[in-house]
Amino acid sequence: MENHEEHVTHNPTGFWSFLGGLLLGGAAGTIGMVLFVPQSGARTRLQIQQKGIEIRNMANEALEDTVLETRREAHRLNTRLHNQAKKLQLRGQEVLDEQKVRFTGFVETGKTAVHDALS
Repeated sequence: MENHEEHVTHNPTGFWSFLGGLLLGGAAGTIGMVLFVPQSGARTRLQIQQKGIEIRNMANEALEDTVLETRREAHRLNTRLHNQAKKLQLRGQEVLDEQKVRFTGFVETGKTAVHDALS
């Protein structure tokens, strides 16, 4: 059974661009609201405060999502590296075993040659 890994390319600057756009859009909306909506100063300040909280919450959610996805990707990479290390370890053991067999053959040949020379 083949293991099909999900290949996802991540753009680390994409999050910061999104966050910057989110904050800039929120600020522009707040300024527009202050300039074009006729209402009392207290109500305007309250709306600005509420929008600020809303933008902060959205930014926190985006950050949490990014951290979660980063952790998932780190786990996938860790698992992949662990599997590769196991494969390399097994291949190294195979090569070592092959060399032991070859070396044992040379030693036996050498022993036979010395024994024949002494006899």
